[in-house]
Amino acid sequence: MKERVVEALLFLKPEGLAIEDIKALGIEDVEGLMNALNDQYKELSFYVKKEGNRLVMTIKPSLVPEVRKYFHQRDLTKAQLKLLALVKAEKRILKSEASKKLKSHELEDLINRGFLKMEKQGKRTYLVIGPYYKDYFGDV
Repeated sequence: MKERVVEALLFLKPEGLAIEDIKALGIEDVEGLMNALNDQYKELSFYVKKEGNRLVMTIKPSLVPEVRKYFHQRDLTKAQLKLLALVKAEKRILKSEASKKLKSHELEDLINRGFLKMEKQGKRTYLVIGPYYKDYFGDV
């Protein structure tokens, strides 16, 4: 049952699930779960992959060019693009600084979509490039 919960969450969350969160659900063999799910998905259009410390459900690479023709994503605002450029250039910025540059819902959108992720260091929270950034912009 826990495996199905993880599967459903992977389906619903484009940014994926942190491996530590999957382990907190009582699944120790995360790699085994990923392999088992991918065995089930062999003939389907999607699969589960590991990106850093997360599992992400995504479409198979062979389908990306065709799917891209039909998939229209929400555009990023100019302010969001500027912040992403800043984070990419600086490697990380304080979340409090980012909050001054964007409306709160714009910042949350970048985090929820996986463009940015938060990293705690002591009492400070930094924003760094997230797993979806590379998928969206390519390897820049």
